[in-house]
Amino acid sequence: MRLKHIGLFILIGMLLACKKQQSELDIFKNVKSTCEDITGVKGLYWDLSNGVARGDIPGGVPVIENPDPNRFTYTEWPLLSVEFPVGYRAEKLGDGNPNLIGVDVIRNDNLVVWRYYNDIFSGQLTTTDVLRAEINNFLNGFGFSADQIQIDCTNGPKTQPITSSLFTGFESRLIQVGDMTAQFTANVTYASDLNTSFYHAQVSFAPTGEYESVVMSTFLPIHWQLFVTDKEFVDSDGDGVVDQNDNFPFDPKRQ
Repeated sequence: MRLKHIGLFILIGMLLACKKQQSELDIFKNVKSTCEDITGVKGLYWDLSNGVARGDIPGGVPVIENPDPNRFTYTEWPLLSVEFPVGYRAEKLGDGNPNLIGVDVIRNDNLVVWRYYNDIFSGQLTTTDVLRAEINNFLNGFGFSADQIQIDCTNGPKTQPITSSLFTGFESRLIQVGDMTAQFTANVTYASDLNTSFYHAQVSFAPTGEYESVVMSTFLPIHWQLFVTDKEFVDSDGDGVVDQNDNFPFDPKRQ
């Protein structure tokens, strides 16, 4: 009898949590985005990931309500240390590659992933190159093919000069494939005098049927942990000095 009561309490707790989450999703239902026909949580996440400032988040900034006690700590880049929900794990990227700084936050069933990383490429790289590589990794991981892709939103590619030898670009894509929804963003800064590309990518995917709830419970809260302050800690050339304190932020031989 005692075990039955405990099971009942757990079930009631789960139902209340689901009801609360559904209520929160309903609040977001009519929130519009810069992407035509994409509204709600999906549209809000798209805007934030595309650098659109949003001060109209119903209920305030989302937080992780059931955080894993083992917070991920990234020693080399402290503000890439993130809190994630129970039922997920965080895997550091970059072992064996000193230029790669990043993390994968993965749900234990491997169907949900939030990825964030910076890397350096010797040569000229475009945002399309980065997106194509990440989308292909996603497709191959689930056994999908490119002709199955349905594009929900696209932004870019956009490129603009910073100086006569420095160019920056941005591109993003929101797609559905099979029973999955995935969002990809890429930034590339190319220094022509060094013939070097400094690039950043962010990837988020989940089953389509639960994509918005995962965005609400996981992607948005993690994104928000980095949203305001991560630029203060960017070290584009990987020389150990953050860009804002580096006189030559794209030259690893000078500071």
